Amino acid sequence: MSNTPPNDLEPTAGLDDGEEAAVSALSVGIGTEIGPYRIVGKLGAGGMGTVFAAEQTHPLTRRVAIKVIHVGMDTERLLRRFDAERRILAMLDHPNVSTMLDAGATPQGRPYFVMDHVDGIDILTYCRQRTLTVRQRIVLFLQVLAGIEHAHQKGIIHRDLKPSNVLVQEREGQPVARIIDFGIAKSLTGDTGELTELTAAGEQFGTSAYMSPEQASLASDQLDVRTDIFSLGVILYELLVGASPFDDARLAEDRLRELTSREARKPVQSLRRAPDTLDGLAQERSTSRSVLLRTVTGDVASVLLKALENERARRYRTVSEFGDDLKRYLDGFPVIAKPRRFGYVASRFAQRHKVFIGAAAVVLALLITTTLAAVAGFFQARESAEEARLIAAFQARQLSGIDPAVMGRTLKADLLAELAAAGERAGASPEEIGERVTTVQELLAGANFTNIGLDVLDKNIMQGAAAIIEADFADQPLVQARLRLTLAEAMKSLGLTEAARTQAVASLATRRTLLGPDDRDTLDAQFQTASLAQQLGESTEAEAIARDGVARAERHLGSGDVVTIALYNALGHALEGQARHEEALAVFQTEYDLARTHFGPDDANAILAEGNIGFVLNSMGRFDEAEAYLLRTLVRLRKRYGNEYGPTMNAINNLGFSHWARGNYEAAEPYYREVAALRTRLYGDDHPDSLASIGAMGAILRALDRPEEAVTFYRRALDGSRASLGNAHPYTLRAVHNMAIIQRVRGELDESLALATEALEGRTEALGADHYLTAVSLSSYGETLRDLQRFDEAETALTDAYEQLSSSSGGATYVVRPVRGLVKLYENRQAAEPGEDVSAELERWRGRLAELTGEA
Repeated sequence: MSNTPPNDLEPTAGLDDGEEAAVSALSVGIGTEIGPYRIVGKLGAGGMGTVFAAEQTHPLTRRVAIKVIHVGMDTERLLRRFDAERRILAMLDHPNVSTMLDAGATPQGRPYFVMDHVDGIDILTYCRQRTLTVRQRIVLFLQVLAGIEHAHQKGIIHRDLKPSNVLVQEREGQPVARIIDFGIAKSLTGDTGELTELTAAGEQFGTSAYMSPEQASLASDQLDVRTDIFSLGVILYELLVGASPFDDARLAEDRLRELTSREARKPVQSLRRAPDTLDGLAQERSTSRSVLLRTVTGDVASVLLKALENERARRYRTVSEFGDDLKRYLDGFPVIAKPRRFGYVASRFAQRHKVFIGAAAVVLALLITTTLAAVAGFFQARESAEEARLIAAFQARQLSGIDPAVMGRTLKADLLAELAAAGERAGASPEEIGERVTTVQELLAGANFTNIGLDVLDKNIMQGAAAIIEADFADQPLVQARLRLTLAEAMKSLGLTEAARTQAVASLATRRTLLGPDDRDTLDAQFQTASLAQQLGESTEAEAIARDGVARAERHLGSGDVVTIALYNALGHALEGQARHEEALAVFQTEYDLARTHFGPDDANAILAEGNIGFVLNSMGRFDEAEAYLLRTLVRLRKRYGNEYGPTMNAINNLGFSHWARGNYEAAEPYYREVAALRTRLYGDDHPDSLASIGAMGAILRALDRPEEAVTFYRRALDGSRASLGNAHPYTLRAVHNMAIIQRVRGELDESLALATEALEGRTEALGADHYLTAVSLSSYGETLRDLQRFDEAETALTDAYEQLSSSSGGATYVVRPVRGLVKLYENRQAAEPGEDVSAELERWRGRLAELTGEA
């Protein structure tokens, strides 16, 4: 039973008029003055008293909280309890505990005490409103543990810990947790007078949902700090999982027996009991449902369940031990709540260091290899869908922790450290060692160690994992399909797009055969396959896969399912890849409306869809509309996820493109430079997104008339694209096209013509002769012919390019290019061939240029 009655319960309830009038004379209400304090509001009511908000007027002005004992609660025993609460608060002095400031009695003799006013909200509401991540929630919860540890050190156990007794306020933009209401606290030392005697036999205090078994059993002699640890475990469980660890609906059947014998559910079981709300819970924790399930499956579950053990002896012994285990989890160290087997300790080591170098990389590969092999043997003995999901989640955790940028930095640092150590072993002086290290640093200055790390990951881990999944899980095809899709996601994040597509296609085929084409898991694999096809530049195929998936998902999953929304996203990108902007805009608008309706405007899917709308509007030349969408998207992504998040980097890039498309090159440069630095540092030079950013930097520098700087970026983009993507990939063809332009600007006309021809032929074959990007390459080809003074051929190319771009929805951004090319063509021709009158054509194209740009 809770010690806190409803807030609207008044001491005059149920009295006749005369009795009510008598009581009212003793009542404390708005405007009442108690010494230097004036009551300004009611904060709540507890078992013994009411808490009011008040203003202290002297000797200083401040906001406080006053707890005044209820009228009629002045029995000797309850007065002793109220006095004991005052004594407890007087003993406590900690930033995470409400502080007592004063005590006394009203003129009518009603005891009160004054506390600092905690202007905050309960911890569950705060975390939900701020969409704190699991890590951020644990960090905040550590403050609660610090406050309770302080109380325990004073010999005080709270006995009524629950979310409403933990308030969070913000100071200088940072959350501070404050513990309140020590009304039924218990002293273990007797320092608060007779408080240890105040619980009568058979009398139960506390809140059942958060009550430990020993507290529920009324065995007051068994209460110690572990009672609070149990309650803290329930609070943390609700913070992370969004549900109680117990089925409290059963309490009505046999309340005492249930409270003393109930067993906590595993966090993943609680999440799966409410699949309809799982996406919402994940969004409240700024993550996805799959990541949330993975997070609460391993160490987090072990820590929670240890705190919630029915037997006190099996719980954490102290709050400090509880907090230390949470810190171990946050720092990637093994937790004491889990058996310290070799594989577990090794995996935590790998997580802390992300990846190994040299021999260590082989060890990590062997760790994954032997783990998967062992699991394969297990499944040969026992098939279980639940274990299948768990091992797939384990592999996802292994692979999601891989970071080639961290691996590259570690490799370089360890190389230099080993060089210094070798010098010491050889007896070199510190000066000699410093010179050697400096020399090697200079030699390595141009090397991209992220690329080296990525290559090691691909050869030693990704390819090995793919081989094991293929060979050792052949007898468990659904498990194999799940593992393939997990591996595909990891490969995709590392830019190994072709290899990722192979895994996704195989997973999709298996699921279609065994689960049917309309199953949710099948459609999830279909989304991944469509997305990868689009990344490989196969927009037509991506459209067919995504369109079929959307139709099936709408029929069988409903428009509010996250897989349905993801398939709309894939379809929109496939249409945009074909320059079908109006259709893409409609699809992205549908995606945005669905995500906003079902998950709210702050849902990650809604934010990304909003950014996609802005990107398409940009391509359509609707720049002002586009910029509003793009700015809003970037601000929200930066705030929620930071800069080192793929969609945030995309948003930075898109805003740069918005400025570039309008000719605001100086405004665009900082955006392009920022995203290029982020992507190359995180992904390496050869990742498709990095290559796109490197090429974009070249385009900006060329537009700013800095061709010698531009050619360096263009060359990097071209060489990287040829090596990692192949000659026919859209990114490669874009790099070829850009290199043709810069070489023409630099006067390298023969090379420019060869590259322009390659880009035009490649885009004609890949995209079709009518595609706007093909027309853009045709314009570039015509400009090179013009500079070579092959005027007739140039005129034909530029005129055809203008006509194609004028009639294409995707050409609005680029149509000015062949127009400028034609103006310059006739100016050059007039100078080179003075006998030929081209003045009429020159004036015609100058007029068209003025219409498009406002230039005279």
